[in-house]
Amino acid sequence: MKKGDIIHIDYEAWIVENNELFDTTKEDLAKKNEIYDEKVTYKPIPIIVGANKVVKGLDDHMIKAQVGKEYNVEIEPKDGFGERDLKLIEMHSKREILRLPEFKKGDKEPYVGMKIIMNNRIGWISAITAGRIRVDFNNRYAGRKLKYSYKITDQAQNQKEKILAILEMHYGKIEDFDIQLKNKNVAVKLPDACKYDLGWFQTKYRVVTDLREFAGIDNVQFIEEYVKKIEKPKDEKEKKDDTDTKEIKDSKETKEQTKDKESKNTKNIKDDEKAKKTPEAIQMKDAEKNKD
Repeated sequence: MKKGDIIHIDYEAWIVENNELFDTTKEDLAKKNEIYDEKVTYKPIPIIVGANKVVKGLDDHMIKAQVGKEYNVEIEPKDGFGERDLKLIEMHSKREILRLPEFKKGDKEPYVGMKIIMNNRIGWISAITAGRIRVDFNNRYAGRKLKYSYKITDQAQNQKEKILAILEMHYGKIEDFDIQLKNKNVAVKLPDACKYDLGWFQTKYRVVTDLREFAGIDNVQFIEEYVKKIEKPKDEKEKKDDTDTKEIKDSKETKEQTKDKESKNTKNIKDDEKAKKTPEAIQMKDAEKNKD
């Protein structure tokens, strides 16, 4: 590998001192070690080599790696998540902690290991005593020796593959992006999900930066389409159903009319036969016979 290469990596990340798995791209392993997150899609992730997208120790090691080979590397704290700074560990009253937004609904209680945000700083609760809570604003894995087991599964070979990898790295979902590439110009038609996603607005500038630096793109266009919905006429099935219903109705009416006509004809015949049997009709018939 060389600096700027865009790859996908499959990995496991462990804390050496207690052999604790804290991150992985493998779903089965995450479940086995009880760190599974249903919001996470477990698969190899895209990384730009040498661009500080991962801890320094891993970034430096990947320069020497090859696609398809498995590697193990142990990383000292200074090349991992840094040394622990005691100045970033603070004590706060439980009452103060409970005033934070994450506790306002009243359905949560602080616990050791919980992530919280105070004064725009991300921290985690490292201890709870009577009425007091210790909050550590160091990275959770600062001061820890790490071990990564990893394999580079593939490397982006052309501009389109690099563009898609960068979009995936920053946004995650790439299935509905439409990429139109011409030389060093790219037009990216955004899926509907992006149009109303604050996460996309926050990350698109980083996407542009990486596209220019690592994918050889000069000009980037993001295209948003808002198509007016037009009420469509009934489809063929509905039309056919309407036609069939009308034909059935017409047929029913025709049968009823025919039945009425037959009924009237039958009544007329019966009336004629009845008329022939009246005294007047009999007398007229006898008179015709005598005449003959």
